[in-house]
Amino acid sequence: DVVVASRRTPPQELVKKPRNGAVDVAERPREGDEIGDVLVLRELGHSATGAVYRVHRGGDDLRLRRLSREIVQRRRDVQRYFAAVRLAAGVEHPGLAANVVAGAFDATGRLTGALSEYVDGVPLTSILAEKGGRHLNELLPLLWAVVEALAALHSAGIAHGALHAGNVLVTRADPASPSVLLLDAGAQHLRPALVGLGTQAVPN
Repeated sequence: DVVVASRRTPPQELVKKPRNGAVDVAERPREGDEIGDVLVLRELGHSATGAVYRVHRGGDDLRLRRLSREIVQRRRDVQRYFAAVRLAAGVEHPGLAANVVAGAFDATGRLTGALSEYVDGVPLTSILAEKGGRHLNELLPLLWAVVEALAALHSAGIAHGALHAGNVLVTRADPASPSVLLLDAGAQHLRPALVGLGTQAVPN
């Protein structure tokens, strides 16, 4: 991570070897890169499964969750992830991502993951880190907004599967009537399997 953050040219052995599932330095898109018909605007964040970018494609402002090379090689898990993404994409609700598509978005497979409509907002993790613990009464409107979006999925027989504060984007911070967007439904399929068990690790 230090090598990536410094933007310096790393040793070749680090370029070739993924680190804890992170995106390879040699393949990591940068601001201004044009890959196929996708223009990378900026990185929004990264994790052990890949990175998230704001991109333009065909004139649309989009959020790209790009899977790391190591994750892409887990073909069965990726296909399960794609299936979960497409199922969730069939549910319409203001609290769920819109115009979601999953797959490879360039001929080389460098951009493999999920695209959705970009929406401005602040992750709930950032709000909690800034303001600290909150009284339950203060959080109830926000929790209700999350529950309403979840209810839309559940009524269609679909589980989000990867709900945690980092996947809750607060798009309107009105204390009395906040709005949220639940991100990355189905991402539990990208987590490493529990050792000795044939199941996926339980999401946070």
